[in-house]
Amino acid sequence: MDSSPILVTKIFKMFEKCPKINRGCSFCGKSRFSGKEKLYCGAANTTAEVDKLPDCWKYMSNSQKKKFKSII
Repeated sequence: MDSSPILVTKIFKMFEKCPKINRGCSFCGKSRFSGKEKLYCGAANTTAEVDKLPDCWKYMSNSQKKKFKSII
């Protein structure tokens, strides 16, 4: 079996596409637990839905992060 990078990327999807940055992100995870597919941000919190974030967690200011954490 050839273990070339092209073959591996077609079999395994490493990063989910995050709509906040419009590219693959190592913190973005997908779940279908509740029957509906949702994206979660692992950088913000394991239960933080990407749709509820005002911006990408990496680009948010400390005050924005603090405000978001008080909401969830």
